[in-house]
Amino acid sequence: MSKAQLRSGWRNSYPKDPGIRQAASESVCKILSQLSALKSASRIGVFCGLPWELNLQQFYEGRVENCVFPKVLHKSSGAMGFFKIESLSDLAEGYAGIWEPRQGCGEPVVGWSEDDIILVPGFAFDEQGSRVGTGKGYYDRYLAKNPAQHWGVCYEQQVISTPLPQAEFDIRMTAIITERGFRDLSKG
Repeated sequence: MSKAQLRSGWRNSYPKDPGIRQAASESVCKILSQLSALKSASRIGVFCGLPWELNLQQFYEGRVENCVFPKVLHKSSGAMGFFKIESLSDLAEGYAGIWEPRQGCGEPVVGWSEDDIILVPGFAFDEQGSRVGTGKGYYDRYLAKNPAQHWGVCYEQQVISTPLPQAEFDIRMTAIITERGFRDLSKG
């Protein structure tokens, strides 16, 4: 299956019932809040989920001091950055309908460490940590330049057993979190 087919398939088949989406999001947030690696991370990259992605607001609200949000800086170059904001009111709809720090809001993040974690959305993940994102490469370019751990966050049904098609610049996740649990892929 091609990456385009995976993206289209998930947009058409994600849970439409708000109750199911909320329950899965709450489960993931609870799992995240209990992970020792996240408890000790000084910075955690989070995202505002689109309708087909999990909602991490509950996790953010429990870790406001550590959470930072992505923002597309330059569409043409594919540059992305993360920013520390004061509250969710500092977010506004940005590139591709994604909620991101408003212009002039937030402090840019520099100097990620190996103990920091960036939570990454996607359309599909496989058991080896391969990911299918939007196809624009924003996360892949950003993750390639930073030593932070990168954990995929998705519904369990987005994790597939068949290896995903990957390009040379695609970055593998070091872990995957779903409503059913945490998979550490860093040792495999």
